[in-house]
Amino acid sequence: MFALNCPPLTVRPQLFALNCLPSANTQLFYSDDLLKRFDHITLVLGSQAVCALRMLVHACIVGPQASTLPLMLVQCSHGLCFAGFLVASVELVDILSPPHLRATTQSALVLGQATIAGAIGNILWSVIYHNFGGSAMYCLASFVTVANIAATWWLMKWVRSSSPYTVVATKEI
Repeated sequence: MFALNCPPLTVRPQLFALNCLPSANTQLFYSDDLLKRFDHITLVLGSQAVCALRMLVHACIVGPQASTLPLMLVQCSHGLCFAGFLVASVELVDILSPPHLRATTQSALVLGQATIAGAIGNILWSVIYHNFGGSAMYCLASFVTVANIAATWWLMKWVRSSSPYTVVATKEI
């Protein structure tokens, strides 16, 4: 029902694999250092900000005129967008959950992220892509991501200022 008639990529998938894997693996390898330098919420919001910027760049280079170099440069941000968000959110859930529920809450978080992202990505964004094109889809997705960043930032500021309890987002290792 939502199948797209997309033109085939003119870029070889192997180039994406060679470019994408080191970025995500490096992010996962240095995640402890990043979490020591920044707190979890900052890393989550920063990852989303990179993702919003990534989608804006995608909006500019989508289509048959897209060349390999700009697409590969955009793919370099893949690790920070997705691996950074995943590492920071899983670590934060690990800190905030009771010791006997840590594995369960981490699994529930990852399953929820994959389910929600899969549903939105496969249905909503494919419909927008099919009806309005790739540039419109990426611009709208970037706007939604920026709105999410603003709402999360405001919510965290409000929670920290109105609660007598402070959620510590750092873990002593």
